[in-house]
Amino acid sequence: LHGYYPQAARIGHKGDFITAPELTPVFGEIIAAWSLLYWQQAKLSNHIHIAELGPGTGSLMRDIVDTIGIIGPAFFGKPPKLSASMVEISEQFIQEQEKLFMWS
Repeated sequence: LHGYYPQAARIGHKGDFITAPELTPVFGEIIAAWSLLYWQQAKLSNHIHIAELGPGTGSLMRDIVDTIGIIGPAFFGKPPKLSASMVEISEQFIQEQEKLFMWS
């Protein structure tokens, strides 16, 4: 693989750039709340699968998963069945994601 991302891309306050999920969990919390509201209004099952392409450090997915775990029962009357996938090509970011989700 060639280009910027397969190299040692750095995201965050000390990195090359920063994204909203690296600053605050609010972005992921809003996505989670909107998704749950849509799921409920559409009368879909309580099984939710979310996917993120190019998740970088995985912080957005972590925020979404955490928020669905906290407020999901209010939408469904019980905890939703949640599964998630992240598609990443950078070995560096894959390792960071594994550390972030190790306890999940």
